[in-house]
Amino acid sequence: MPITLPEGPATAPHRLRAYLAGATALRVGDEGFAVALVLLAAARTGSASVAGALLAAALLPHALSGPLLGALLDRSPRRGPLVAAGCAAFAATLAGQALLLGRAPLALALVLALATGALGPLVTGGLTSSLPALVPRGALDRAHALDAATFNVAAVAGPLVAAGAAAVWAPLGLLVLAAAAGAGAVAVAAARLTPPPASGERAGLGDTLRRGVAVLWRRPALRATTLATSIAHVGIGGLALAATAVSASLDAGAAAGGVLLAAYAAGALAASLAVARRPLANPDRAVVLGLAGAGACLVVAAAAPAYAACLLLFALAGLCDGPVLAATFAVRAREAPPGLEASVFTTAASLKVSCAALGGAAAGLAVEPLGGALVLALLGVAQLAGAAVGALAGAGGRRA
Repeated sequence: MPITLPEGPATAPHRLRAYLAGATALRVGDEGFAVALVLLAAARTGSASVAGALLAAALLPHALSGPLLGALLDRSPRRGPLVAAGCAAFAATLAGQALLLGRAPLALALVLALATGALGPLVTGGLTSSLPALVPRGALDRAHALDAATFNVAAVAGPLVAAGAAAVWAPLGLLVLAAAAGAGAVAVAAARLTPPPASGERAGLGDTLRRGVAVLWRRPALRATTLATSIAHVGIGGLALAATAVSASLDAGAAAGGVLLAAYAAGALAASLAVARRPLANPDRAVVLGLAGAGACLVVAAAAPAYAACLLLFALAGLCDGPVLAATFAVRAREAPPGLEASVFTTAASLKVSCAALGGAAAGLAVEPLGGALVLALLGVAQLAGAAVGALAGAGGRRA
């Protein structure tokens, strides 16, 4: 059964197609950036510490830039051009890294990495929050599921494109990602994401910023979903390291860890496309059940006796996790007050990225002394903990 685009009186199918194509290309750049940057840093500087410093610089700004970018988008009467310009700037920072890393002072490369990270929330939550400009509210759930699928596609394609291009010529990884992101920015501009003008007087930037952060805590469904997914992302952040270590321990080779991650992403993509066909009746509960299922599969995968069994469990974990992102989008869109949609999406996305960074750092410190299997089990426990917190905070009980 083919997937049709959401339709309604306010839907512009060609604009939605442009959005989905642009979002996919931009997120491929976002997902592949870390791989391409590490490979280029290794080739030009030979220093793991330089690569680590650049990755840290790219992750640090998220927690601060997300709320600020969301407030700027919520206040802007020309959101579409602002989003497109930000996406073009994101592409430019990728190209700048390719040209300058190892050829100019390290401080300049660090500044570019900071800029890449600061613009990241625009490519994730900033784009998703703009979907109401393209589809009517009744079609948003299906549009959100298709948007979630772009993240899954990018999670598979981004690292593969980056690694493949960098194997030919070290800077080519970042240059190809920059080209993809640049094309994505053009497509986003063509989608014309500016929503109808808001009624009433616009609040000041400071007030919008404060209200956007506060609403995540004051609205129970938003609080529950944000806490659940943020805690779960501590587990997601360390998954690549754990998968590599577990693959090696099962005599499949460290490189087979990438296949485990691809299986996870493929399962998530299949689930997202299924949700696009049949939207979730209860997105709040889907968040809790999806995280619980994914976490349980990862815990069992940690004890898998053979690589094939571990691969199957990773795919099942992805299948459970797939609906979570679309469900999260649905909760945010339903609960965000008018005029604070971008703030809710970008702030919540920034929290998830920050938690994933913490998880990645913790896994990096723990994988050698504890072993890949135990670290993988702990990452699964983090997803189970996210599900438990979400259920206790009320994410499982509200019907859309």
